[in-house]
Amino acid sequence: MQASMTTKLSSWRPSTGRASARRSLSCTRTTLTTETDSSESVSVAFARMEETRRAEIDTFIHMLANPSIKIVLGTDAIAGTHRRNVAELVARVEDGRQGEMAAILSATSVVAESLGLADKVRTITVGFEADLVAVGGNPLDDIKHVRNVRFVMKGGQVYRNSVRPVAASAPVHRRR
Repeated sequence: MQASMTTKLSSWRPSTGRASARRSLSCTRTTLTTETDSSESVSVAFARMEETRRAEIDTFIHMLANPSIKIVLGTDAIAGTHRRNVAELVARVEDGRQGEMAAILSATSVVAESLGLADKVRTITVGFEADLVAVGGNPLDDIKHVRNVRFVMKGGQVYRNSVRPVAASAPVHRRR
């Protein structure tokens, strides 16, 4: 019997930026294959995977403590696996002790800056790409709200909209 398991490992890999050399986290997929005739060997393999996972989380927490390291959320995954980014975002907050806003920024504006796209995306303003995602609930209160995507706009085109329109209320005039 052959058991095959995949785990995500983290390693340091220096990369160079335009202005200076930067360190970034490189996530690599590896496959652990075990030839086995018993469930004991499989449980040993799963125990090793859990040790690797714990080491990855510890490395991530250690990197968070260094403000000179920019940590971005991204993938080189093939089609069909991109939804795993949300799971990583949630894990960064719940297991990796990253703050909710820092995690969201690592998936948005920090990525844009790292890719040299800060002059095209990263902010909601005239002349920039209109790439927006809205979720049901405040992810700063509970990061799991990022799983509930309600609205998606890319390049100004709406791809998903499950938000019910809200009737505009009459303007309130205040006395000064």
